[in-house]
Amino acid sequence: MEHKPVEYAALLSYVSPKRWSGLKSPSRRRDLNTANQYTLALKNNHNQPGNVNISIYDYVARTCVEQNLFPRFFEGATLVPVPSSCPHKPGSMWAPELLANALKKHGLGRNVVTHLERVTPVPKSSQSADRASPTEHHDTMVVKTTITPPTNILLVDDVVTRGSVFLGSAWLLSEAYPDVEIKAFAAMSTTYLNRFTTMLHPCTGTIRLNLNMDPFRTPCRKVTKFVQTSLFDE
Repeated sequence: MEHKPVEYAALLSYVSPKRWSGLKSPSRRRDLNTANQYTLALKNNHNQPGNVNISIYDYVARTCVEQNLFPRFFEGATLVPVPSSCPHKPGSMWAPELLANALKKHGLGRNVVTHLERVTPVPKSSQSADRASPTEHHDTMVVKTTITPPTNILLVDDVVTRGSVFLGSAWLLSEAYPDVEIKAFAAMSTTYLNRFTTMLHPCTGTIRLNLNMDPFRTPCRKVTKFVQTSLFDE
């Protein structure tokens, strides 16, 4: 298995409430709380906070379209939602798939294919100190469908933390499609308190293994050509 790095893009950023300790600024705490509300909406299939008429996934897709963000990620891509930590039960919610379908509905990507399936559960990254490694993600998933080899694949997830699932998924798909370019997109990326500026923080970066063979996200390079709107300050 070749441990290739994966380039990724993300639209929004947030800081886990666990890292807010000692924060005294009311306005900064308000901004962080808003970002956290959006994160919960993404994970639980809620509407956009403050707007009961718009799905959170449509909101993310529409924003990418209206601001022409990440065209080299979306153009012609087969969108592949990454599996949850447990095997998927038919009829249950799958946030990455809902997001991928919304992206496709708004003209981002060529099609949506549920290529990957989790066959063995792994610990949830948000609820466990003993997080699954990229190799563990790779070893607990299978490529469940065969399609005409795409020209490029875009992995889709609601939130990216360290990037383990993106790496494991990319390595697995690279074995099936060795000549296909694979990138990743997350609606939301985690960041540190001292790096948080605004929730709307479109950026790109790379996920790779460090010298200890742990996943490492390079500092996200902020996209400069976008318009900050009041929608993100509610």
